[in-house]
Amino acid sequence: MAYFENINKIKFEGASSKNPFAFKFYNPEEVIGGKSMEEILRYAVSYWHTFTMDGSDPFGAGTMNRPWDKFSGMDLAKARVDASFEFYEKMDVPFFCFHDIDIAPEGSNLRESNQNLDVIVAMIKDYMKDSKAKLLWNTANNFTHPLYPRCCNIQPCRRFRLFSS
Repeated sequence: MAYFENINKIKFEGASSKNPFAFKFYNPEEVIGGKSMEEILRYAVSYWHTFTMDGSDPFGAGTMNRPWDKFSGMDLAKARVDASFEFYEKMDVPFFCFHDIDIAPEGSNLRESNQNLDVIVAMIKDYMKDSKAKLLWNTANNFTHPLYPRCCNIQPCRRFRLFSS
């Protein structure tokens, strides 16, 4: 499914462009100090903020309504990957980054969580074969699960050890 089908690939058009879907100052081909802007400004898209987060903050509910939000569970995770690589292509994004739980839902146990991650990681690897976008970094999200703030990031925690066994 195409999520951004009515949006062309974003290109440099200059500061005077009225096109809201154009780069005004980032010209990947412009050479500065012997290097192109593309070589100097190697930006990345944060998966959480761009495809997962709902726009909420401490002051209010989320405001981001996305076409893939109609799905749930692994269907939602797969739709986000599809949307992300379409977005990377349109933006000519060189890199992306994520936390583990950004890309796949937590399962009912550790085995299921790992299986979910395996499926989505395989999907991302397949997309990267034909994409300019490559993984800049990924890491474990050790701050949103209730186990971490309560005890597991500061002291040995029996509950966590049981969960991770």
